[in-house]
Amino acid sequence: MLQTRPLHKKADRVLVARGRSVAPKITSHELIAVCVDGESMLPTIEAGDMVLCTPVADWDLTDGDIYVVQSLHGEWVKRVVRCFDAAGNCQQLKLISDYHLKYDPFYLPIKDVKMIFKVVKKMSGF
Repeated sequence: MLQTRPLHKKADRVLVARGRSVAPKITSHELIAVCVDGESMLPTIEAGDMVLCTPVADWDLTDGDIYVVQSLHGEWVKRVVRCFDAAGNCQQLKLISDYHLKYDPFYLPIKDVKMIFKVVKKMSGF
């Protein structure tokens, strides 16, 4: 379960992700905080850590960086690698856990992605 909290003056509630998009309406200069649950990103990110994220515009991703991906099927904090077809179009995302000995990568079709946020900072001890 991911918990998102917009970090701006009008924010007064915590939104809980349960298999649906719950990201607040935000602009490119705003941040959201996501509380991470699970061990799939160990040792980089631990359960209970908070990550600060910025929205990604126009699919401006850096392969191998960590993102919060919200899709029709759920929400994940993972490393992301874009997968292209022969014409050079991104067709799917490969979502990769840092704890790769226990969690296999999986693929998510682009058409199923609702929003992507780039993780810019991790905070521990919450």
